[in-house]
Amino acid sequence: MSSPTQPQLTQETAVAFVVDSSLATLRQWPELFRSYIIYLLQTLQQQHPHSKLRLGFVTYGKADERPSPVLAKHFFTAPDNLMAELKKPASESKLSLGKTGNAGRHGMAVLEGLITALEMFDLLQSRSKTLRPRNPNVPSAPPTAPPICHLILVASHGPGLQSYARHNSLKAFDNVGWQNLPDEFRKRNVNFDLILTTPIPKLSELHAKIVETPDKPSSLVKDGHVVLYSGLKAGPVRMPCSK
Repeated sequence: MSSPTQPQLTQETAVAFVVDSSLATLRQWPELFRSYIIYLLQTLQQQHPHSKLRLGFVTYGKADERPSPVLAKHFFTAPDNLMAELKKPASESKLSLGKTGNAGRHGMAVLEGLITALEMFDLLQSRSKTLRPRNPNVPSAPPTAPPICHLILVASHGPGLQSYARHNSLKAFDNVGWQNLPDEFRKRNVNFDLILTTPIPKLSELHAKIVETPDKPSSLVKDGHVVLYSGLKAGPVRMPCSK
């Protein structure tokens, strides 16, 4: 007797962009996207050809921005939906890129942007769990594997002086700050990719605390830029994110 066919797992590759709203980033965005981000997305698709790509977007402003320094938050969606928004002029886009002239005296709300994206991964993870119907006559949905998660931080200015986030939505992040942020990445298996238009030591140090051995970009990195990837080593890479 042949064994019953096992249902094929479905899986998503979730990529969250966390981008500062400065004019400096907006001016270089086309080059950053063309030179570094497209490579990352293409590599993920090659390594996970049967996984559905989903893109999310978080834009953060100055650390003292009111009522919230998180200027835009778009949950994971099909790539075409986000790309359509990226193609619009900044003044017409809902992504809030270029809304901030400079970082000001208090720096940028990098921590708030990162935690907002981690919250999005938590919500995605909770949605990805298979719900089994109570009625045995109702077919259950195909089993879902934990999503593969990447967070891409794109920044031109350093973070503010705040030690802890103040605008998180989930209680799990009430006491999360710079010191324990790497633990939050690791416990969720979220790969951290960093793209800077100028060296920002605190953000490079954060990447080093999260990623033991960063992956180098295959293309040349422009002088002054900092590009650090993770989870893109040769061969199949499976790093599903989890809570």
